[in-house]
Amino acid sequence: ASYNSDLHTVVKVFIEPIQANNVLSRDEFKEIFGDWLSLVSLSDTLYGLLQEAVQSGKSMSDVFIKVSPFMKSYAPYLKGYEQSMLTKAALAETSPIFGDFLGSASQDPRCHGLDLGSFLIMPVQRVPRYKLLLDALLHETEKTHPDYSSLTTALAKVAEVAKSNNDLMAKNTNFDALLAIQLKFDSNSKLNLLDIPTRVLVKEGVMEKHSRKGKQARNFWLFNDKLIYGFENVPL
Repeated sequence: ASYNSDLHTVVKVFIEPIQANNVLSRDEFKEIFGDWLSLVSLSDTLYGLLQEAVQSGKSMSDVFIKVSPFMKSYAPYLKGYEQSMLTKAALAETSPIFGDFLGSASQDPRCHGLDLGSFLIMPVQRVPRYKLLLDALLHETEKTHPDYSSLTTALAKVAEVAKSNNDLMAKNTNFDALLAIQLKFDSNSKLNLLDIPTRVLVKEGVMEKHSRKGKQARNFWLFNDKLIYGFENVPL
């Protein structure tokens, strides 16, 4: 529900005001947002079907099997994502109107502390996160369970779409490594490792974090512009 509502937040807080006030030209708008409304439509459909499945006691895997072919509609957005980030960054610097708009829009309570870049990365992560969710569900499902077969099929279909979409993306050589790390963090995190095309992973490893709770193992990632750490979790 959070992802679906966040897509609608982008429409209400960013897209509609930008269009109503001519903050961007048509070409600039297209480069940044792509066909955002088609992503909203797909998300609405999936969210509605999942709600129906939960309420009727049916398997969620059947929903993913049904919807997985339509997840290929993410491809055009993913293909233009890197250019979207470049255009947004350039206009934020060169267009005072757009820069001021981004600053004020991000203060909207509906953004819950996220800026536009944090919203724009969400579709990039979505299908891989569906894959991680199904993989986690399958891992916890006994082979004798009636849903095991459909979960296996759903995972295979979503994984195929995720790979197909990823292969179509225009990206730098570090993109896959950065996305893999990004997916280790909760989808509601403000972390965005894909907002700067020049970002490079320098080193990663496990270190001990010392605190009042004692020694705790943490995964650290060193980039050419920042250092982050976290612990293993199942990102949904």
